[in-house]
Amino acid sequence: MNRQLCFSLFGLLVLLLITGCPNNTSEQRIAEQTIARTLIEADQSKSPLPSVKAELPDISFESAYRIQKLFVQHRLEGLAPGGYKAGFTTSASRESFGLKTPTTGVLPSQGRLTGSPTLKLSDYRLLWLETEIAFEMGVDLTEPLEEVLSAKEAIAYLRAAIELPDVTLKSMDPLIPEDLVAVNMLATSYLLGSKNSPDLDLSQLTISMTRNGELFHSYESPGSDELWEGAYWAINHILSQGYPIEKGMIILGGALGQPKKAEPGAYEADYGVFGKINFEVE
Repeated sequence: MNRQLCFSLFGLLVLLLITGCPNNTSEQRIAEQTIARTLIEADQSKSPLPSVKAELPDISFESAYRIQKLFVQHRLEGLAPGGYKAGFTTSASRESFGLKTPTTGVLPSQGRLTGSPTLKLSDYRLLWLETEIAFEMGVDLTEPLEEVLSAKEAIAYLRAAIELPDVTLKSMDPLIPEDLVAVNMLATSYLLGSKNSPDLDLSQLTISMTRNGELFHSYESPGSDELWEGAYWAINHILSQGYPIEKGMIILGGALGQPKKAEPGAYEADYGVFGKINFEVE
């Protein structure tokens, strides 16, 4: 069965869930479907997305991912995913929010950018910039990986990347991880740099981003293997969610340093041996 047909059938399932399925009448599932419908309607009308935590104070991450699945089908517009993103992949970021594991979201295939594009702020409600490393899959995966080394063997290329999330949540103060999961981690578009060998050392990664020639953002790796560990966890979690992982798909490894609000200007992100990414914002 081809991917497009699979996702069309999945879309039908989602529609049944949203409109109500007679075999799934638990109060929790009904509440999740109602919230998902509210998020989709808000997104369609270009309105700020409400907090799911405010509606369901005791929401679990399992529940947030079920809401995410419904929201994702709307965001994919009938297309298969272009890849996936991980969040809170560093121990420091997880500790600051009391998380035990990273989080994941689905990247729309129509959001993939390459080259040196010009980004228009008018195309986003609130554009952020996140420096990241993208892991490009070299194989199809259907079974969970047993160890981090298996993840390294499954990756064909490492690529510098800029994630371009559109901050559509009504409030990000405080930042609520369950809200982020439910709205698919704000995944919108992502800009990929050149392909590099997966053997390059991520533990020594440094990034310097300038805007109009002045330092805008910097990052220096803590000297650990956390990015690979995050990619390994993300792959297994994505598979557990029932999504396909196929050759050529991208997994974004999580923000490196603090995300920054985009401002008009000419940007250059220097990732050292991983190359440079140039783009403009207007």
